Amino acid sequence: MGEKEKVKFDEKQYQKSLPLIKIQLKALIARDLWDMNEYFRLMNTTNESILKALEILNSDEYQNKLK
Repeated sequence: MGEKEKVKFDEKQYQKSLPLIKIQLKALIARDLWDMNEYFRLMNTTNESILKALEILNSDEYQNKLK
């Protein structure tokens, strides 16, 4: 397919992208079976901003500031 447009396949880039492609497909299937909430539950497992926010919110330091 890409060869028609003179785009070369890059195995290294493909392998780098593969985990995101897999989670995207899984999330899209979840969205189709259930709803957008399930889509985001899956996609957010790879979102570094969300993961960092959860880390902060679950930290002892943050919990102590709430008291």
